[in-house]
Formats: sequence, C-alpha cells, structure tokens
Amino acid sequence: RAQANAKAMEKFGRLREALEPRGPAGIAGLAGQGGHPLAAFLVRVMFCMFAEHAGMLRQNAFTEYVEASRSDGGDLASRLGRLFEALDMPPEAGAGRGLLSDELRESEYADGGLFAERLEIPEFDGRARGIILDCAGHGWNSVCPAVFGSLYQSVMDKTRRREIGAHYTGEASVLKLIGPLFLHGLRDELGLAGGSPEKLAGFLAKLSSLRFLDPACGCGNFLTVAYRELRLLELEARMLLHATGKNWLGARLVRNVSADQFSGIELEDFPCRIARAGMRLAERQLDLSAGGSAARYGARPPLKRGANIVCGNALALDWEPALPKSGPAYVFGNPPYSGARIMTRGQKADLGRVFGNMPGLGSLDYVTGWFKKAADCAEGPGVRCAFVSTSSVVQGLQPAILWKPLMESGIRINFGVRSFKWPGEAEGKAAVHCVIIGFSRAASCRELNQYLLKGPAAFLGNRTAPLSGVPELHFGNVPADDGNYLFTRAQRDEFARKEPGAAGLFRPWAGAKEFIGGQERYCLWLGDSPPGELKRMPEVLRRIEAVRRFRLASRRESTRRLAETPTRFLFESLPCRESLAVPRVSSAGRGYVPIGFLPPSVMAGDILLAPGAGLYHFGVLSSGVHMAWVRIVSGRLKSDFRYSIGIVYNNFPWPDPSQKKRAKVERAAKGVLDARQESAGSSLAGLYDQRTMPAGLAAAHRELDGAVAGAYGFRSKAMSDEAVVTCLMQMHRKLAEGGPAAAPEAD
Repeated sequence: RAQANAKAMEKFGRLREALEPRGPAGIAGLAGQGGHPLAAFLVRVMFCMFAEHAGMLRQNAFTEYVEASRSDGGDLASRLGRLFEALDMPPEAGAGRGLLSDELRESEYADGGLFAERLEIPEFDGRARGIILDCAGHGWNSVCPAVFGSLYQSVMDKTRRREIGAHYTGEASVLKLIGPLFLHGLRDELGLAGGSPEKLAGFLAKLSSLRFLDPACGCGNFLTVAYRELRLLELEARMLLHATGKNWLGARLVRNVSADQFSGIELEDFPCRIARAGMRLAERQLDLSAGGSAARYGARPPLKRGANIVCGNALALDWEPALPKSGPAYVFGNPPYSGARIMTRGQKADLGRVFGNMPGLGSLDYVTGWFKKAADCAEGPGVRCAFVSTSSVVQGLQPAILWKPLMESGIRINFGVRSFKWPGEAEGKAAVHCVIIGFSRAASCRELNQYLLKGPAAFLGNRTAPLSGVPELHFGNVPADDGNYLFTRAQRDEFARKEPGAAGLFRPWAGAKEFIGGQERYCLWLGDSPPGELKRMPEVLRRIEAVRRFRLASRRESTRRLAETPTRFLFESLPCRESLAVPRVSSAGRGYVPIGFLPPSVMAGDILLAPGAGLYHFGVLSSGVHMAWVRIVSGRLKSDFRYSIGIVYNNFPWPDPSQKKRAKVERAAKGVLDARQESAGSSLAGLYDQRTMPAGLAAAHRELDGAVAGAYGFRSKAMSDEAVVTCLMQMHRKLAEGGPAAAPEAD
C-alpha cells in the first residue's frame, strides 16, 4: 500500500507541474478559507479517480469522460467544471439533475462540501490531458484515501502552513501512534477470542462501541487510517465467526463499525471537506472489498455535510459531545506545532483560555493546549489519548511546566516513542523532530515519566545554582548591537585604517559559531573608554550612534533603556582567568558537544563560561554520560542542542569519585585535548564531525567515557542513553532531597 500511495503522489506531482504555470496566478484564497485553488482542483480530480473504482461513479466513468475530450485538451477545463457541478448536486435537486447530460446524470452526489465552490480550473493542453489519463489508470483500489492530505499540503502555501503549524502525517506514521494506543490491544483481544462464537460476537459488539476523536484532524489522515484498520479487524472477526458456521454476510447483518464513530475538529475549512471525502471513500472501498458490493454488506447512508468533522478552533470548542459519557474512547492526532516564541496573538490567547494563569505559560508551545484539553476530557480510565508532538514537550523547560500539574491531577504517561524524525509523504519530505506520547488516567504496567523514561517523575526546575558542588556556569557577552561592534579580520583592518586610534580597542571574539568553526572574529570593545577619547574618533561615533538607534527601535522597554549607554553591552562577562567554554547551541549530529577552554583575552558571545573549571570538569562534561543527559534533557533549536544553565548544567548530578578515579578522569581528559592538538589547525567542527573525526580523538573519547562511567560507578560504559539518564535521575532525586550522591548500580 505504501508503494501504491507513493506512486500515486508521483503521478500527481507530474500533473501539478504541468498545470501550475497554467493555473490561477499566486496563492489565492478559496472562499476566504485559506485554500489553494490548484490544491483544491487536484484533490477533486483525485476524488473522481477514487470514485470510479469505489462505486460512486460508474466503473471507468471518469476516465471515459476525460477521453471524450479533445486530444489537445482545449475543452477539458470546461468539461471538468460541469462534472464538478454535477457532483455537488444532491438527489433532491431533481429538476437540476434532469438537465444534466447523459454522461453526467449517473454521477453520484459527493456530499461533504468538496465540490461546493465554483473553482477556477487551469487550462489544459494535450500533454496535461495525457498526464491526467495516466493518473486515472493508476490502481486506485490499492491507494489509501489518506493521500488526499499529502496532495493538499504539497501544494498548500508554505507560509500559511507554517503560520497554522500544519504538518502532514503519512500512513506509516499514523500506524506508529494508533498501534500502541488501541490497535495492538484489539488485535491481541481478537487473537484471544479464538474460535469462540460468543467471544467473537462480543468483540464485534465492542468495536461498534468505540469512539474516536482527532481534535486537529487536518485532511483526516488519522481518522481515515484508524477507520480502515478497525474495519479490517471487523472483517477478520467476521471471517473467524463464519468459520464457526455462523452467517457473517447475511442480508440481515449490518456491519458493526461505522464512520459515525469517528469525529474530528479542524481549523481550516477545505481540509475539513477533504477529511469528509476521505472517510466516505474509505467507507466505500472497504464495503466493496468486504462483500463485493456495498448493498451486500449492509452499507450505511453516505456521510452528510458536516457530520463528525467540525470546522473550528479546537482550543475554543467543547470536545465532550464527541466522547461518550461512559465506555472506551480514544483522542489522538498530530496537533499544530507553533513554538512559544513564534505563536500569534490568537494562539497565545488560545493557550490562556486552556491553561488560565498557570505559571510558566509563556514557555509552552502551542501543541501543549491539546494535551491539556485532552487531559481534561479524560475524566475516567475509559478515555485514552495519544498525540504526536514536537520533542520540546519532553525537553528543556516544558516538561516540568506541562507535566507536573497534569500528573498531579492523575494523568499517567502509558507509552511513548522518543525523539525521531517524523516524515511526511508530502513533497519535499519535510521532517520535524517529534515524540509520540500516550496518556490517560489509567495506570499501566510500564508508566513513563515526563522524559519518556521508565521510572518516577523527575521534574527538573530552572535551578539558579548547581545541584553538585562544581564551578558555576555563566552567560557570555550579549552585545545587542545589530552587529555594529563585531568584525571579521578584514573588516577590523579596514576600520583601523580609517580610524587608527581604535586599533587598540579590538579584542578577539568567539561566539558558538566561531568557537566551533574556528573562525576569526573581533569585537570593538569600548568598555569604559573616556568620552573625550571617543569623540576624537568619528568612525567609532558612527557605530555608537547606530547602536543607539537600533536599541531605541526595539519593542522591548529594557532594550530601549540600553540606548542611554550605547557603548556598553546588554550583558557583559569578562572573566579574569581561563574559563571552560560550552557553546549554547551545537549540532545534534555530533557525538559530543565540542567543549574547550578560552583565555581571558577572548570575549565570549553565545558561549557559557565556567571560570576556574579544570580538567576534571572538562572531562565529565565531554563524556558520554553527560551527553546522554544533554540528548534527553536539553531543549532544541530546530534539531540542534540548546545547552542551558538552569536546566541542563545546574540539574546535572556529578559523581563523587575517589581521588584515584578523579585522577583517571583528568588523565583521560588531557588525552582528549592532546588528541585535538595532533590535528592542530583543524576546527572543532571538523574534529567532531562523525564522518571526519580522527581515529586518535575517537579513541581518546572512548577512554574518557570509560573513566567517567567508572567515576559514577556504572558497571558498563555501553549503557543506553535511557539507562544512563534513568540512573542520573535517581541520583538527582537523592541529591535534591539532601541524600548521598552515590549512583545506583546499573548494567
């Protein structure tokens, strides 16, 4: 099926490329609902191709209709327009349908609003006509209607998609969520029913009692795939029942599973229509595959306009009507991902409506609103929930802010899939780093904490000082200068040529980019330079004035106040001794965050500094143990690690080793620095790229990993990240409670 889906999308990609230059210019709205006319047209065409294989149109009716057009495609746009009008004409419009031509009169009403608007259709030529016929010849019986979402989002305006946080979810990814949520359990239950007619009948009755809600359903991919899987389970159960001698396709037998059991909420209007159409097509496909004809299988009436799929703001609507007062129900989906710093005012208001005045609300991503609403709906153990989410809800600040009140209210995390790339089947294969989290008020045999690790909850607050007795970590410098005080070597030399008196005011500068990439950069550091001296340097004064104007234009009052002292930085860090340097942002593709030392002569930018830290501290922070902590606990900037003082460093539980083990860590740490020196001239970026890391440096890090694992008392240096961090969390809890720092033994 995945191969058939991909092939269908490939064919429609060719059709899109042929029609896009010939269609409506730009990204126009569809009835003011943010739709894309080309996307709407392609979805309608795909629907017709499904329909002629699903009994909603006569077999091959659409193909023959296109074949009857002129070979140059000149009349195809107008013919398709007439077909779309016919498909939007309900049976009760008797007079109107009576005016249809013979080839259109047999078309069935496609309710749900998919064909409601009169759409500007791209003009065809012979090539585009040939492509649409090639698409029609695809085996649509083997394609899942969930590809509607892929097609729509492949054409949807990327700006609009980013604004609403939409991400298409492919079929394989949907199965990754609904499997542990309900599908695996139902399959196990069917297996236990064996050949017992009573148990099989009970299983079928249970299937009909289940309710499903996707409160961010988009084009309906979760609903369509879940509906199909439930129908396939029903079909398997009926076959087993038939094997016991019972009549499983009798005329009086109506199928148990109905599309009416599935509900959805979606902000955008046209995706709602796609979701309704996809559910209807899935219903028809499954009816035909089960019994050869919809009539033989007790087909229910088609979906009515607006039935089950509601267009609206899920965080403003009541979800309760879609969920039963008692009995099993499942809330699932892939809510929008807008980050805390890029949300619109409306999205911030949505979170305020859901969370109230909860402390820390400003640090939560938009997706967390769905977790809170679902938790509020899950009043009893019968309601189980699972969402795809950005990994941020289990990293950085958000785990404690979101999960602490939810868990205190009785919510338990029943299963989870840790951070992975969530691929869509839409064009471009855009990937977002996500997690899957299943939760409810029902206890499970393997409950997880808010980091999706086995064990009790460990809420890591934003600590102001290290948990262990180690040097404090501080921020580097924050110029807030719009780049006016930062120079490359060439820019520095040119500036000094124009303003010789400023040559002595330059100091080496290292932000994370320069520190890791080995780039040479300089800062014009005015510090406490006397005003009289500055006034004699017009080029310097121009830079000062540019900084002053930049700060005055800021939206932040605190930055505007800084305009009064434009020669000073927003934040200044000038240690008088060598400091351990930790980049605030580093690629997650490296096995280790490149950490090193900076002399006091170098001014640090977005680097965290620990003045006075030595080889031992460098060794522990450069180890696999610490990296396991970083990978699970730290926040992310896109996919990169965002190392923080309050969450990552100050909460990190350090070992309390013997002098012998501490010395071993220090020797291994020096070995890492010596191995770097053997490749003098190479940047840390090159040294720590997993493709180019020197063998000697890799060996030195393995030695260091073993030494640090030994300092913790871990019996194996090959422990998984989850095992390491589970032990560290136990240590953290003991240290936070004032207990001993000894690490628990672990294999």
